[in-house]
Amino acid sequence: MSTDGSFPSRPRQFKPPPTPQPQPTPAPSPVQPPRPTPTPSPQDACPASGQPVPATRISGIPVFCVYKRRTNDIYPNDSNAQVSGFPGYPPIPLHYESSQAAQEANRRAALAGVPTCQPRNGVSYSRDEYPFASTKEGGKNTGRQAFTLCVPVSEQGRQGYDLTTFYGGELFQVDNASFYVVPVP
Repeated sequence: MSTDGSFPSRPRQFKPPPTPQPQPTPAPSPVQPPRPTPTPSPQDACPASGQPVPATRISGIPVFCVYKRRTNDIYPNDSNAQVSGFPGYPPIPLHYESSQAAQEANRRAALAGVPTCQPRNGVSYSRDEYPFASTKEGGKNTGRQAFTLCVPVSEQGRQGYDLTTFYGGELFQVDNASFYVVPVP
C-alpha cells in the first residue's frame, strides 16, 4: 500500500485477442441435378376425365386425345388409320396446317370418290377423314388417300370443337406445329 492508503497502480497489461484458429471448410453438399419431367406413355397421356388443359406432352409435343365415349364412331376411324400406318400416334406426329385454303384442298382430296353419307334412323351422317384435313398430312399428302368413315354429324361437331380449342390453346395455330393423336378406348 502506498502512504496515502491507495494501492499502487499497476500498469495494465495488454492481452491481444486470441488468434482465430482456421476451421476446416465443410465439404460442399452434392448438387442434385433437376429431375426431368417424366414422359408419359401414350396410354397415360389421356386421363379418363377428358382432354387435359394444358395438354399432356410426350417429349415436349402436345397430345390430342380422341375419346371413344365422346366420339364413338370417329374413334375407330382414327384408330384404324393409325394401325394401318398413318402418322399421329407417338413417335410420329401430325403437323398443323394453318392455311384454310390448304385445309379445304386436303378435305376435297380426302373425300374424292367417297360416297356421301346417308341418314340412318333419323340421324344425319357426314364423312370423317384421318389424318385430319387441318394437318399437313391430311388429304393425300401421305401418298395415299386418308381413311374415311360415315359418322354422326353431332360427333363431327364435337371433334371439330375439340380440335379448334386444342389448336388455339396448345398449338397457338402456328403453322407446322407438331402434335400427337391418341385414341382412348
